[in-house]
Amino acid sequence: MATLVSNADLNYGESAFWDALNNALPDDFIVYAKREVNGREFDFCILMPNHGIVVVEVKGWTEDSIVRIEDGDQVIVFYEGQEYRQNPKRQARAYRFDLLNTIRKMANISPLIFDMVCYPFLGRDFFLSSGLNAISGEAMTFLKEDLADAGAFKKKLLQAYNIASRWGNPSPFDATTMYRVREIFEPGISKRKIKENETLTPGSSFAGASTANKHFVNAYYSVLQFVAEDVNDIAPLMGELLSWYVKGTKIYLIVSTSSQYATAKGAFYKLLSDYGLQIKQGNLFPALTKNDLNSREVLADEGSFSCFNFLLTIAKEKAASRGLGSFRLIDGTGYKGTLQEEALKHFHKTTGFNFHQYALEHADPNKNIVVRAGAGTGKTFSMITRITYLCYVHNYSPAALRNAITMITFTNEAADNMKKRLKQCFQNYYMLTKNYDFLCLLEQVDKMQISTIHSYAKSIIKQLGSALGYGKDLTIVSGSYDRVEVLEKELEKYLEEKSRVDRAYIGRLSMPVYKLKEILVELITKLYNKSINVARLDSFDFGTVSKDNEELHELIKTVLLRTEQKYREELQKRNLIHLNELMVQLGILVNTGDERLAQIKTDYLFVDEFQDTDDVQIATFLAMQRQMGFKFFVVGDIKQCIYRFRGAEIKAFDRLGINAGQDEWLEFALNKNYRTDQALLKEYEKVFKRLGAGSNPLLPYKQEEDVLFSDILLNRGRPSQEYCRQVIYQSEKNRNDFTNLYICLFDEIKRCREEVLKLKEKGVNLSEAERTIAILVRENWQAEEIRQQGPNYDIPNIKTYSGGDLYQLLPARELYKLVQALLFNDSPRYLLNFICTNYIKIPLDMWFLRKADGKEQYSYLVNLLNEYFLQLSNGKYTWDKLVSDLRYEPVLKVIKYTIDICKPWCNFSDEADSQRYYKINTELLLEKIIQAFSIDYLTLNSLEKYLYIKIITKQKEESRGIKTEAEEVPIVCTTVHKAKGLEYGYVLLPFTNFKIDQIKKTGVDVYVNEGRIGYSFYLDENSSFVRNSHYNERQEALERSCEETRILYVAMTRAIRSFIWFAPSEDVYTPSWAELLAGGMKQ
Repeated sequence: MATLVSNADLNYGESAFWDALNNALPDDFIVYAKREVNGREFDFCILMPNHGIVVVEVKGWTEDSIVRIEDGDQVIVFYEGQEYRQNPKRQARAYRFDLLNTIRKMANISPLIFDMVCYPFLGRDFFLSSGLNAISGEAMTFLKEDLADAGAFKKKLLQAYNIASRWGNPSPFDATTMYRVREIFEPGISKRKIKENETLTPGSSFAGASTANKHFVNAYYSVLQFVAEDVNDIAPLMGELLSWYVKGTKIYLIVSTSSQYATAKGAFYKLLSDYGLQIKQGNLFPALTKNDLNSREVLADEGSFSCFNFLLTIAKEKAASRGLGSFRLIDGTGYKGTLQEEALKHFHKTTGFNFHQYALEHADPNKNIVVRAGAGTGKTFSMITRITYLCYVHNYSPAALRNAITMITFTNEAADNMKKRLKQCFQNYYMLTKNYDFLCLLEQVDKMQISTIHSYAKSIIKQLGSALGYGKDLTIVSGSYDRVEVLEKELEKYLEEKSRVDRAYIGRLSMPVYKLKEILVELITKLYNKSINVARLDSFDFGTVSKDNEELHELIKTVLLRTEQKYREELQKRNLIHLNELMVQLGILVNTGDERLAQIKTDYLFVDEFQDTDDVQIATFLAMQRQMGFKFFVVGDIKQCIYRFRGAEIKAFDRLGINAGQDEWLEFALNKNYRTDQALLKEYEKVFKRLGAGSNPLLPYKQEEDVLFSDILLNRGRPSQEYCRQVIYQSEKNRNDFTNLYICLFDEIKRCREEVLKLKEKGVNLSEAERTIAILVRENWQAEEIRQQGPNYDIPNIKTYSGGDLYQLLPARELYKLVQALLFNDSPRYLLNFICTNYIKIPLDMWFLRKADGKEQYSYLVNLLNEYFLQLSNGKYTWDKLVSDLRYEPVLKVIKYTIDICKPWCNFSDEADSQRYYKINTELLLEKIIQAFSIDYLTLNSLEKYLYIKIITKQKEESRGIKTEAEEVPIVCTTVHKAKGLEYGYVLLPFTNFKIDQIKKTGVDVYVNEGRIGYSFYLDENSSFVRNSHYNERQEALERSCEETRILYVAMTRAIRSFIWFAPSEDVYTPSWAELLAGGMKQ
């Protein structure tokens, strides 16, 4: 007899259904009647152990009460003197979805729930003849005959379950899941109320372990199986391996013969089909159609394929010749120092098996780990698999995982990608095992501390900032506007002090005040980018200068120190902290020895892109480890250290003190590349080997550790000149004339595009990355120049946007010129600058402007602007009217009018996506301005100063990207820094002939060595440098050369299929990228 959990009164029809149900079903079936879910009351809900849940809508209608079936959708019934329209199937379906959503929300599970209809007093003949079967199918409907016989009742219920069980991939409705559902309907239910024969196994995750209260435990985490060639029938072995696989065990299968390979592959595909799964980009998804079930998409190369948690590969050398039979490794143990280890290393080089990743994944969880991961070697994959292994080893519950592992990334995009990949991993486990714990783990990912280093610092300072004098409502500020205002006041005060004593003082500085301000702003910004605590510097830290520049040097260090002291005081009064100071303040907090730090529990600190951390950050991490007791997992590639301007140094790994504590550290190197063609990597090796040679190499490259190799075969049979070559263009007399370069560049772009199209015609399946042609440059202006040149060479759709650096983009710079033209509206200089933007598209008589005086220039330019605005606004506005409107209209309103009239994005490009990109980032700039100011108090002066500071300090702010439809052959042009972490089918380097050791004549150069501040800048382009004694010009030139070489390494390793660089026919600089590449390829 079934168990009814209800005190509700049942009507006549409901009682008839309950009597039949009670007689037919055993007592472990739990039945709820007349319960409310989301404001709806169902009739019956039946919990079927090991099956699912069925919701039943009961209608006690008789044949006489049914008037007709209308449109196959409504039942017209007559009772109590009225006609009513009803659809019992629709009612039942609504209850089903309400119940499913409630269970998902409250229990984090998704069991199978289906719905049925019951007519206790209607027979089958009437059901069919009346047309009621159009409302609900017979297989999903209980009729009078079904209720009269227990066997018929069971048969109908099982028939309905078999139909419903084909829907999706629900959670298995085992005793644990059933108990969680009962907790929703019966709050406070104890496990003692559940029958003894309902064995509870809560929390088992990986392989369905039956031990209670286990969360991430299974029989095995991984099984590596090698099958020797003497094994003829591997079908039984495959049955065993796949039985573990579906419970969550990771399988590495290395076979010896093509017959074994085919058998294993067929068995795996059959398993996917049986489980209703398909593979998309290596992940598991439900197969919704027959075509999905027949899908054979895998991550594949010759003799090897893989998808989530499964690798099948064939050994390319007979194992027997190595004296090795079949063997099995469980959880990465038992192979060290044996023939098996030698075999694994051999398989690493000759099959799809990656021994380095395998060893890293299964490494001792009680050790710190450092991973030197070469370009394209799967470092993110290795981090994910290491996390799942740690979850297994430590048996982390979903709640525990949230705090057990902390991960620091270099960018917000990297943090988001890591979360996405980790969620996908747990989703794969769930798709395979149907274990609800993995859904819980997936939900915990967003609550984990996976963030940038500054976000991590912020979270700790908010908790413990009282030790530094901060309150609980601490707010982080990120702009430079307030700091620059303080700096300007301190500079003015200092100049006034000096001028009172010596009126000739300012003249002796040999530079205008605005230039002084620019230098000071840039200097202080670069110091904070390097995590330097400016407030703790003293005069000695700034060194000395030549006698001619002593007064300027004294001004620099005095104003900087005063500014920081004053700015810090103002921030602390308002309980604010600047983003750039977060790491400085965290370092101070850690070094205070605050005992509360030890209460912030984490077992592991993962640090991604470790080569990009600076000395202050590393020292802070080490101090935190001493107090918090976590283990490190740091991963990076010193050859890709290209953020020196942010304080990153190639000695980052040395700062960890690995040599001093070798017993506490394990070191790994990843060099098996999953991005680039094998033959192209061999060409690269010639260059990298040369760059890493000598006692003072330009590239930190050790061949035995750093050489990249790949199983990818894209250029087989092709001469190297087709996929890795130099293109020589005729040198111009004027080094700033790139006409010949552009002719060659766009010819190559067309050639690469034709190659992609031919591959597609041959049926080669290319991803978007493989189809993309990337032109990589060093400077933003170069990318913009190439984009503008594209239409002249029939390449109109070059994309130059790649996120970040909002205030360095053209929309910001041109908005700034508009603001300047409105503010300095009587200045020909600012009017001309504005006319030369995309806001205005009118021809200029430059010959007249050169000859004319200021008044004539002003009159000429204003007349042009008036005519232009009259035409665009249909006679409503002139330039003069916009300027006059500023007297009584809000500033932002006038600016918005001007933007709407000019529509600068239309002049920016003829290509729709580029226009949209310009427009949405102009709108973003206006949003940022509104956020920064109270509109009532916004003035042109304050807005001009705001934009000036944002642009000159290169304030980091994400730009908005756009979603575009996938192009047949995308063409992008971006800087190498923005391309880092990305990959492209074809990489072209146009600008390679620049001296990589030359110090720029613009801006301030800052050199920091052991806390000493070296600086260098030009007074103007025609004068010499101003440098202090801590600035080491020779060392700076060497470090620039090394960094530019590392940037070249990053650029080259973005390529998947082809790499092309351009060099002039004469006057190649030494050292330059062109010279380094040509020298390496000659070997």
